[in-house]
Amino acid sequence: MDTTRLFFEHLAAEWDARQPADRQEKLDQLMAGFDALMKNAEKILEVGTGTGGLLPVLKKHSPGVDIIQVDFAHAMLLRAQFNHNGDQLVQADVHQLPFGLHCFDLVVCHNSFPHFKNKPLALQSLYRIMKPNGQLLILHEISRERVNAIHQQAAAIEIHLDLLPENDEMHRLISTCHFSQIEIDDQPDHYSVLAGK
Repeated sequence: MDTTRLFFEHLAAEWDARQPADRQEKLDQLMAGFDALMKNAEKILEVGTGTGGLLPVLKKHSPGVDIIQVDFAHAMLLRAQFNHNGDQLVQADVHQLPFGLHCFDLVVCHNSFPHFKNKPLALQSLYRIMKPNGQLLILHEISRERVNAIHQQAAAIEIHLDLLPENDEMHRLISTCHFSQIEIDDQPDHYSVLAGK
């Protein structure tokens, strides 16, 4: 088993206990800025769902929308099922997603993009399964600098190199994978990238 996946399999049991008490409120406020994206979507894919923390927010802003949650760690998906009764949970690797062409209007990578080992390949995989005019949203509820510091200082060596690129590099990386209309918002209290197909 891949060492990074093994790390997250073990982390699943304690992940929720590590989160701040106001996490759901903060996620709701953060996602409110993307309300139109969610309401206009017919089908949403969340990549790296973990224990499902974003699902209640997605459901609130996208009532009746088809939402599929993907994670490569089985234990994370079990926690997501327990926490939120997610009914469309799929164990899969972002680099080889088991979906056909042009399936999703919106793809959300919440707290997962740094862990994509081959970021160009992952982006190409996401581009393939997105509908024409679909949107990709990469999201963290802390800054890029803080994300990188947490990973670099972690006791687990599996995630030391799992970083968010500098903004110029991120823009180049995403545009090289054919995305356009790229907006990077790197703030002290959050980080987001929005890109269109």
